[in-house]
Amino acid sequence: MSQRTLMMVGAHPDDESIIGGTLARYAAQGARVIVVAATRGEAGTIFDPTAATPENIAQVREQELRCACQVLGAEPPYILACADGAVQLCEETALEPLVRLVRQEHPDVVITFGPDGIYGHPDHVAVSRLTTRAWHLAGDPTAFPAHFAEGLAPFQPARLFYFGLSQSMVQRWRQYAELKVELKGQLLEFAGIPDEQITLSLDNSPYLEQKLRAWACHRSQANPNAPRQQMPEEEQRRFMAIEHFVLAAGVPLDPPRQGCDLFAGLG
Repeated sequence: MSQRTLMMVGAHPDDESIIGGTLARYAAQGARVIVVAATRGEAGTIFDPTAATPENIAQVREQELRCACQVLGAEPPYILACADGAVQLCEETALEPLVRLVRQEHPDVVITFGPDGIYGHPDHVAVSRLTTRAWHLAGDPTAFPAHFAEGLAPFQPARLFYFGLSQSMVQRWRQYAELKVELKGQLLEFAGIPDEQITLSLDNSPYLEQKLRAWACHRSQANPNAPRQQMPEEEQRRFMAIEHFVLAAGVPLDPPRQGCDLFAGLG
């Protein structure tokens, strides 16, 4: 069996660590794990002033992303040229480079945010749209024909998954914290994916320590008052160990809710 390749596309440095357990799992199993970030996260709040300044935040966050990828066993990340906070304005210009990456790296499975962006973050929602379009166009022989003169060929990944939080998990989380995030004066609320829509949930408990170390790479973004921090430690670890995915396109799982492997049934 040829080596599997998993590609994760996020909006910002630290998005990869949301599903860090899954990335670490497949890297440990011998898969190539590729992380793509749309931005360098230069508009993010600096929670630790000893970690970064407004002048160097983009460079710091890129290095934090590289640190996290190394911890998780992923390859050095790719970063698209989108402005943090304005990915929706970059969707057209970022589409060709992302299709190029898919054709270049041949991922069997691509994972990205769902249409809800977990809590409606505009950059997350835009990356979901961008990645979905790129997944479909990568296999289209009429899309970006200039690639073919460079030796690339159309390539269709087998599956596209969206990741997010289950509604039951969000409801349990609400026992400990108000699940709202303020962004540019607007309160964005966590909703969660209806449990019956989730294709599979991975228990990544064996990789939780790696995931936590990857989060720790993102010192400049370590919010001590994040909603997750309001949970008791045992509940927080349980919450972080389980990662949820919805099959958005591609080869169906058989049975439909196999629940154990993003690559299940692929030849």
